Amino acid sequence: MKRGLVALLALLVAGCADTAANEVGVHYGGGPVEDKTYQGLVEPGVTAEPVGYGDAIYRYRIDQRSWIGRNCEQQGCADRPEVEFVSKDGIRMRAPIDVYFTLKRDEETLRRFHEEIGLKTQAFEEAGWVQMLRTYFDPALDRAVDSAGLAFDWRPLRENEAVRNKFAEQAAGQFSVELERATGGSYFCSPTYQDPDDECGRISFAIGQPTPVDPRVVTAVETEQTARAETQSLAAEQARAEAEARARQVLIDQVGPEVYACLEAIRAAERAEVGPPPCVPSATPVVPVG
Repeated sequence: MKRGLVALLALLVAGCADTAANEVGVHYGGGPVEDKTYQGLVEPGVTAEPVGYGDAIYRYRIDQRSWIGRNCEQQGCADRPEVEFVSKDGIRMRAPIDVYFTLKRDEETLRRFHEEIGLKTQAFEEAGWVQMLRTYFDPALDRAVDSAGLAFDWRPLRENEAVRNKFAEQAAGQFSVELERATGGSYFCSPTYQDPDDECGRISFAIGQPTPVDPRVVTAVETEQTARAETQSLAAEQARAEAEARARQVLIDQVGPEVYACLEAIRAAERAEVGPPPCVPSATPVVPVG
């Protein structure tokens, strides 16, 4: 009985560690007379795991995370504004962006992430996690999209889905390079990554339809397209009138101007339904069919 009370007292004095089902704890010892030393991971969903007095548990979410960029004026900024870049033909563009990922959770990588990145940005807290993304993700995203955008003209990016897909693929590949360079390691996996033994996979990276930052660029293009359509319509009308004039002249050459005039009068009378024709051709003309 006494031994049990001593054990219970020791447990209460020392403490317990809990983790939610979607988080893992990085455990460091650190009592009043000992240095901070790494003790291991506290697995997801643990309740009341005994830890030493003064120990620290740094918890990180291991479920799917996201980082979303949207037009602040039209849709609200979400996590960040849209990405901006300059196209090959010199037009400044912007586009919505969606990034989905998970934190790599094998023990060695997670410990290194905590010691190199997490402690610096307090990423084990929600506000610190956001700060970590702003510090490392945002510059990598901007550099990747800037680099990829220089390979494409602005109108195909806006109007051609196949071109947009190629642009997004190039930007995604460059983002992985930029992010690893910034953080000094490969700390993030695909959104479907779940187990430390799974293949990490690549971060999910999607870019929406790019559009010029200056709306006057689109207005100018739409004005140009309208003018071109009107010009084409006028050209078609002119071509039709010229074809009708040529056909009329062929008929006049075949039947003569007097007979042609009489035929036109007859047709006009028939259309108006005004009774008998005003004239009768002096001979039956041979009128081409069609």
